[in-house]
Amino acid sequence: MRVAPTAKLGLMKIAYCNAVMKYGLDGFRPLATRDIILGRYPNIAVFVGSDLNTPPPPYPRGRQHSVSLGSITYTHTRFLTATIRLFGDSGAGDKGMPFYTVIYGSEVKHRVVERERMPRPARKILL
Repeated sequence: MRVAPTAKLGLMKIAYCNAVMKYGLDGFRPLATRDIILGRYPNIAVFVGSDLNTPPPPYPRGRQHSVSLGSITYTHTRFLTATIRLFGDSGAGDKGMPFYTVIYGSEVKHRVVERERMPRPARKILL
């Protein structure tokens, strides 16, 4: 299924906001996510897409939108993904709305940096 470029921008924003809610601003490396959102990255299709197979049946009435965060590993790098389904309770017969997959970042390997201890101030001040 083809996705319009403006819709891809919206899907990237949804994925990014959900990732910030879960991990915080420093909890993942955003790759090109910020440039995609600001319209400065031309290859959106590398990060946002959908499956070409027929979508599964719609969700029960009232369950509209869903976002689930996950990850995939490719060449020793763990990429963080979001699977998004908008208007999940809509569809025609047994064909519901599609699932979109967004790669919004990669895992951050935190380094522990030892801080130097501050020198203790003198107990007596001589004047």
